[in-house]
Amino acid sequence: MKAQRKENKMIKKITKQNVKLELFKIDRRIEKTLIRYNKELGQHNKSCLMADLQGLWDCKKALQEFAL
Repeated sequence: MKAQRKENKMIKKITKQNVKLELFKIDRRIEKTLIRYNKELGQHNKSCLMADLQGLWDCKKALQEFAL
């Protein structure tokens, strides 16, 4: 019984650590996309990048809710 509890705690810890790592990766991707957005001249390409950003922000929000 104790081993199972300890195992469940380990799984939760690892999951939390993975969430933090994924949040870090998403933040870097958001930064890179914002830089590309600022350098872009065409309106079509800007709208495509904005759609990418929206997806990244949605993913980040879901991960942050999971991390709590």
